[in-house]
Amino acid sequence: FPSHDKAGTYVEIDQDGRMVTKAAGDKYTIAAKNSTVYVQGNVNVEVKGNVNMSVDGSFTGTASKWNLTGDVTVQGNITSSQQVSDGVGTKSSDEAPSGVD
Repeated sequence: FPSHDKAGTYVEIDQDGRMVTKAAGDKYTIAAKNSTVYVQGNVNVEVKGNVNMSVDGSFTGTASKWNLTGDVTVQGNITSSQQVSDGVGTKSSDEAPSGVD
């Protein structure tokens, strides 16, 4: 089921169920209501530019382990129910690292 246009945008679905979507220009996905992404396996996201995310409500992330590489800037307060490491030592949640409220 290949579907191509002259600009290079296409959708392909092969006989094994693999699906490839390419937008030669900008791509938008709009949901008038809710949207859920379910992946049974791993997810890799590669961005050759910047990522900007805007959330009008709350943002919740849950993982057994978080790895952040690079500089992290926080504007606002951090509340921790676990231990927080400032790269120098580990502090308990009631002893926030310097620069963290």
